[in-house]
Parts: sequence; C-alpha cells; structure tokens
Amino acid sequence: MDGTGLYIHIPFCVQRCPYCAFFSTVRGSADRAGYVEAVIREMERRAQEKTWGPVSTVYLGGGTPSLLSSHQVGRLLQAARDVLGVRKGAEITLEANPGTMDAMALAGYREAGIDRLSLGAQSFHEDTLKTLGRIHTARQARDSFKDARRAGFENISVDLILGVPREESRSWKETIEIAIHLAPEHLSVYALTVEQGTRWEEEVLSGKRERQSEEEQACLWRQGAQVLLGAGYLHYEVSNYSLPGRQSRHNQGYWTGNPYLGVGASAHRFDGRERAWNVSDLDDYMGQVQQGEDPTEDRERLDDSTLEFERLFLGLRTSTGISLSKEQRVRFKASDPGQALLKEGFLEETMVGVAPTEEGLLRADAMALEVAEVLLCSSGPGETIHATLASPL
Repeated sequence: MDGTGLYIHIPFCVQRCPYCAFFSTVRGSADRAGYVEAVIREMERRAQEKTWGPVSTVYLGGGTPSLLSSHQVGRLLQAARDVLGVRKGAEITLEANPGTMDAMALAGYREAGIDRLSLGAQSFHEDTLKTLGRIHTARQARDSFKDARRAGFENISVDLILGVPREESRSWKETIEIAIHLAPEHLSVYALTVEQGTRWEEEVLSGKRERQSEEEQACLWRQGAQVLLGAGYLHYEVSNYSLPGRQSRHNQGYWTGNPYLGVGASAHRFDGRERAWNVSDLDDYMGQVQQGEDPTEDRERLDDSTLEFERLFLGLRTSTGISLSKEQRVRFKASDPGQALLKEGFLEETMVGVAPTEEGLLRADAMALEVAEVLLCSSGPGETIHATLASPL
C-alpha cells in the first residue's frame, strides 16, 4: 500500500457483546457528539507532531461506528481531508452493525464519502446470533446488506464468526452459503476466541459456557475455506477472503508494516519505528484532549529484531508470504524446521521467499515462530522471539 493509513476508533455500542475485548462503552448520543469533536482535535494535534498524511486509507472501526449519524461521519472525514489530506481514490471504510442503521442512514454514509462498508453480520443463523449476544436477527443482517447495495455501495465486506459453542457443521455451512448468495466483495471469517477480561471468559472459567476445541474449529475453518474458494474468493490472509482486486487495502497496510495513525480512545499509531497508544477510557480521553493534553497512554520503540520478527509473523499470515535474502533462504532450507515445513506442505517456495499453503494458513502463528527461531536466532531458541510476542500487533 502506498501511503499512511488512518484508523478512527468509535467506541460506542448499544450493548457489549460477551466475547468482545475491544474497548467500547454504552453511552448516549450527547457523548458521541463530544467525542467526534475530541477526535478532530486529536487529529489536529497529531498533524502538528509529525507528517502523517496524505493518507491513502481511512477506517472507522469500533465499537459500532454506525451509531454515529451521517453528519458526524462526514465531519470526521472532512477533518481528515483538511488536517491530514486524503489521497484521490482512497479506500474509506465504515464498520456497520445490522440493527443500528436504516436505508436512509446508509445513503447518508455513502454521500458523506464512505465507499466501503464492513458489515458485522457474524452469522446468518438465529441461534448462533443469540449465543453471541448480538442485537440483530439474521433477517436484519440480510436486509442491511441489500439496503447497502441500494444505497450505492459497490464494495462490501461481511464479518462472520466460526467456532461458536454448539454450532454444527450444517448451520455454519448455511451461514457461508447465505453470505456467498449475497455476493459481497470481501469476507472476514474470525475464529471465536476466549479473550481475557471478557464476560465470555468468566462464564467459560465458571463452567457456565462451553467452548469449542481447536480441532472442532479447524474442521469448520477448512469447511468454510473450501466453500469460499470454490465460489471464487481468494484466501489472501488467515481470516480474510476477497474477490480478485477487492482485498482490504487498509488491513494490508498493517500486515506489510506500513505507517498508520490511530486516533480516538485506545487507538494505536505506528510511524515505522515507534508504536504508541491512547488511554482506554472515554472520560480520560475526552478530558485530556479538551484540556490540550496528549492522550497517549504509553509508547514503545521497536528495535531491528522486533521489526524483523513482526515482518515474518505478519507476512506468514498472508498468501503472499515473506521475502528472504539468499543467505536466509539457504539457512532456512538447511534447517530441520524448514525442511519439515516444506516437505509436509505447510510452506512452499516462491520467487522471492516462502509462502504458506492453504493448510499452512491454518497454523500460521505457530509456523511463524518456527521460521523466526531459524532466521533470527543463530544459536537455537532465544529470548528475542519470546520478548517480541508482547508487542501489541
């Protein structure tokens, strides 16, 4: 991706989903209006600190950004244009949840400048939606997609979650088939995980809630991948599929180490060497910004080995894989892990390095650790690998 990405965190939700670990809050419309103004002020501050623009992608994520009015979304986008600069042809995405918007709101978002919609359907099966604690129905998810098309959106992504307790192979396949029938340009398929600090974790630990095994999730993952690949979608990242040419440009920036500016409560930013993040409290964030203070909570400067580890780790989550120098290629192919990964069909050689196969994507993170041990540790496993895992990716 050419240029910087801009991420705007919108933390508001109608209610918190029990499995979600992202920073969000249940607050009213008055707080939303004040928050929009605070984000604009932070944007102005960051522009004075460093040259971030012009940006080539803008992503409004959350939380539930579709709780903002089209006027508020327009204010944020206009500020981005005025303060940072937005390149012609930039990809501008809004995350939207069914049940929080109607056809008029979608038309307003399109008019405000949103050209890509990420629809948080999560499932098209009623029982699964209830288990996940979603506020919308399967019908509302389908209707929202159709309303978005009528509003003029020609680039829509649908989010789905696999591995929900008691979800059967049949219902998961039905969800995938309904999604394909809607014909989105992009799908994100995330495996449900038990995140620390969530209500879901509390219920799993107390025995009130079940969890699927890794083997069960892997089975559903393979099933979904097979159907999506058969429908013409490219599996270009562990959790992401797209029609040719419709990959998420914003997310590709993260995976390839491009700089990005995150504004809003809990948002991260990365200039290519230093990563920093804002406070994860709405009142603290808004108060500090309104008083002219920096809402940064902490920062870390990444050394060369950490940057290289992240390149390997993120690159091996994509179908493109990683580039290797001649010396790295020789060392990797001569190593026991390298020979095993290539022989067992988890990795394949490319013109510039190595890339995961379809089966390799299923074990991308574990595989990346093996590759990093070979390429970054000259005398076997070292502390560097494990230390870098603490970096917020």
